[in-house]
Amino acid sequence: MTWRDRARARASELVLAAAMVSAAATAIATYGVFNHTYDEGVHLQAGLEWIERGTFTLEPKQPPLARVAIAIGPWLDGTLVSTVPYQKEASLYQAGNDVLYRGDYHRTLTLARLGVLPFLLATVVLAWAWGRRAAGRAAAAVAAVLCAAVPPLLGHGALATLDVAAAATLAAALLAWDRLLCERTRRRAIQLGVALALTLLAKISAFVTVPVAMAAVWAARRWLAGRPEPAASPPSVDPAPNAEPAPNAEPAPNAEPAPSPWIGQWRAAGFAVLALFVVVWFGHRWSFGPIRPGDDAHRRELITALDDCAGHGALRSVADAILDVPLPAPELPRGLIAACAHNARGHANIYLGRGRRGGSWSFFPVVLATKTPPGFLLLVAAGLAGAIAAARRRQPAAVWVPIAAAAGVLLSVLPSRINIGVRHVLVLYPLLAAVAGSGAASLWRARRRLPGRAAAAALVASTVISAALAHPDHIAYYNALAGEHPERIAIATDLDWGQDLERLGALLRERGADQVSLAYFGSADPCAHGLPPVYDLPPGMRVSGWVAVSEMRRFGGTSAHLATPRCRSRPPPGVRRVAGNYAWLDDVAPVARAGRSIRVYFIPPD
Repeated sequence: MTWRDRARARASELVLAAAMVSAAATAIATYGVFNHTYDEGVHLQAGLEWIERGTFTLEPKQPPLARVAIAIGPWLDGTLVSTVPYQKEASLYQAGNDVLYRGDYHRTLTLARLGVLPFLLATVVLAWAWGRRAAGRAAAAVAAVLCAAVPPLLGHGALATLDVAAAATLAAALLAWDRLLCERTRRRAIQLGVALALTLLAKISAFVTVPVAMAAVWAARRWLAGRPEPAASPPSVDPAPNAEPAPNAEPAPNAEPAPSPWIGQWRAAGFAVLALFVVVWFGHRWSFGPIRPGDDAHRRELITALDDCAGHGALRSVADAILDVPLPAPELPRGLIAACAHNARGHANIYLGRGRRGGSWSFFPVVLATKTPPGFLLLVAAGLAGAIAAARRRQPAAVWVPIAAAAGVLLSVLPSRINIGVRHVLVLYPLLAAVAGSGAASLWRARRRLPGRAAAAALVASTVISAALAHPDHIAYYNALAGEHPERIAIATDLDWGQDLERLGALLRERGADQVSLAYFGSADPCAHGLPPVYDLPPGMRVSGWVAVSEMRRFGGTSAHLATPRCRSRPPPGVRRVAGNYAWLDDVAPVARAGRSIRVYFIPPD
């Protein structure tokens, strides 16, 4: 490498470091703004069980990796697993609240959320790695900046939930798979096995997403392998194609690897599967036993889940036959059964202004289009256009690999009946950031230099500005395509996840409210967040005085929260039944909003 090449490499790495610092600072700055969202207490409780008791039985619907990371900080600080007995799923939220509220609430929640921070930083690093592999170091730097400025990724990276961990591990597994396809060595095979194991330990949906995305990457590599090398490479800000590679440098994405270290396909598969099995089993604490749980409550839930998932045909007969067969990590098949049943039942959400229970093939494309900064989307389009142009010139373009990976991920989730947020496809952001980085590099190298460079800089800057303007409400971010009423697009976890109760308490104290009628979507306890006495406002009841309604409840969603008796109040004067749930508020203008998810009204007495 020449000194210029080394300087460019160092500059790309410095940009990556700056992007990581920015993402971490942005996420940490929101910790004190939001109370815990719907599922954070459950994840903390499950992780504490894994650490403290060495078991993972309370809630095996999702695997333990991210939950353990969430629980490490609170456990080291002295937080112990809740002793609230498990009776049904709702008791998990009570146990989660017990863990959070029994000590210093904000300290425990902050320590739990810090457990997700490494996964957020890993996602930025992986965007850089994918960008470098697809289009060089300049594209990698842009990819890191863009990934660190995507509001949904920043928002969920600041919560003690599983979605960013799932994104980081899946992006790493697909990168390891792509490397193995180009360099079939024992080391690459073991790396793939470990990465796949971490992916399967991060979120149960990986069992569906991983095969489809891996097939897409394999197809892209096969297609690229059949394309002829270009006669001449376009000008690049990276080292020249014939330059001497640096020691330990990664092979060029389209280059044929040296044959000497290669191993056979079956041996590579064997190493990968062995590494995967060992890591997954270790992740479940070397547990061994039957799939059928030992306690009555979980056993009943498993049988109900099997009824919903497998029905009563031949598949159910096979499932019944193996329920009592001892297996390594039996929690994993329990989670798969629970996830299958969840998908069969569907999940409630408000999508395109209508309450739905089930899926829509348009859901994920629509939320991606409306919850991603426009500058990011335009750079992705530029990267895709550049890849198509290169294909027409019969020149290989490695950017097709992240394009194919992203397409595979999206294809795998389209049939899903669990449509509750862009958070389920966060892995698309590091993959598409690599494509966008390639698009920015293409614009920078355009023949008309000034317009191209101005466009690239403007689009990158607009993405960063979008994140800055959205702060701290990254979870609820929608772009201009959603218009003035993003609640008409999608609500559950995209706009409202119960995150603004803390801000509601501050707002009501500022307004001097002595009572509030509350319709809250979330699992947090309103009594613990500074609210005045609370009347739990049911649908179809009109009241006067201060009224606060979550967006999800406003449009028909239900809630798991239970206000403790110490702050419950009697109904305010003038309560009467009306038709249409909360439709009586349609003609009333809110006097304020608590964050982006709770509307606050003052209704004068009749």
